[in-house]
Amino acid sequence: INNIYSNPTLIADLGINKFNVNKREIGNVKFSTEWFNAEKRLFINLNNYKNDTLTFETKGNLFTETDKLDFRININRILLPHFSPILEDVVSGLSGSVNGNLKLTGTTKKPLANGVLNVDKGTLTVDFMKAPYTINDHIVIANSDIIFNNFKVLDSKKHVAKVNGSIKTGYFGDFNLNLNVSPNNFQCINTTEKDNELFYGTVYASGLVSITGKPDDINMNIAVRTDNNTILFLPLSSSG
Repeated sequence: INNIYSNPTLIADLGINKFNVNKREIGNVKFSTEWFNAEKRLFINLNNYKNDTLTFETKGNLFTETDKLDFRININRILLPHFSPILEDVVSGLSGSVNGNLKLTGTTKKPLANGVLNVDKGTLTVDFMKAPYTINDHIVIANSDIIFNNFKVLDSKKHVAKVNGSIKTGYFGDFNLNLNVSPNNFQCINTTEKDNELFYGTVYASGLVSITGKPDDINMNIAVRTDNNTILFLPLSSSG
C-alpha cells in the first residue's frame, strides 16, 4: 500500500504453480492487481504459462464506480481437452487448440466481447452419432454474440458441412441459437448395434438442418436426403 493518506494505491500479486482443473494441468498462473484510488480504477493482469510458453493473458481496467470494463484478452494457445468435462456425454475425443484475441468492454452486467477465435486442428466425436469430425476454422465474437460464417466441419472422408448463423448469448446469461447447418454428402451417423439397438449404420446426407431456440428447448427443422454408401439397419424384434 502506497500513499495511504493522500492517494492510496494498493498493489497485490498472487501466483499458483502447476494449477490443475479437472485433473488437467493448466500451468503456472499469475494474478496481479493495482488499485488507483483517485480514478476508482482497478488494474488487473492475469496470465498463464505452461512449459515456459504464454498460453493466456488478459489485462485491463475495472472502473468500480461505473462498473465499466476495458480489457484485452490474448489467447495464445488453450488446449481443447480442457473443456472435455463440460461436454461430457455429448462430445468425446476432443483434441486441438484455440487461439485468438478479444476486447472486453461494456459493464459487469452487460459485458461486450468482440474479436476472433481460431480452432486449430480440432477433432471431436459426437457421442450419439459416433462420427469423428475435424475443424480448422474461426468464429467471430460480436457484442458477445457468437457468429458462424461458413464455418467448416469435415468428416473422416473430408466431406464438408458448413455452419452459418449465430448464438445470441444475452451478455452470456441467456443463450439462443439460430443456426443453419448445410451438409454435403456428409457422414452424420457411424454407429453399430452396440451403440444403438433401435437403429444403427452409416449415414451420409446432404441438405439443410435449421437449429433454433434455447439450449434446453431446441427446435430442429431437418430437410436432407441420404447419399451413396448409406447403410442403415432397423432391426425387427418381437417378444413372447
